[in-house]
Amino acid sequence: MRSLLAWTKGDICMFHQLAITTAMVSLLVWFTGCALSMHFLLHVVCRLHIALHGCVMSREFIGTTFVRHAGYNQVAEVNDIIVLYPQTHSNTLNPNSCFDWWGFTSSAYATKLGLQMAGIKAMVDRLTG
Repeated sequence: MRSLLAWTKGDICMFHQLAITTAMVSLLVWFTGCALSMHFLLHVVCRLHIALHGCVMSREFIGTTFVRHAGYNQVAEVNDIIVLYPQTHSNTLNPNSCFDWWGFTSSAYATKLGLQMAGIKAMVDRLTG
């Protein structure tokens, strides 16, 4: 895997989430000019936005269509924002690859102890740590 600093403006970066969480399969990140600034060690404060796809809108179903066309990247590009796109995967309990809004992962699904929420927090920590 490339270092996060090796990505440049406009790249969509994929890295395997299983080292971070088993709740989701892959991750797409849109690096804006922030990544370019980090590459040259310039002091730029970048913000992070997390964009959760809808049911049947994960990479598994529609590739990078949501990442490329949801509109977040254009706003991010002009505002020094990095967009994190966590990706779920389908299984027998979640055939449409939804984020857990009804409790199929556990009763703690909507708390910081929920599998997906803890996984997203781990991704944020990895990006910001």
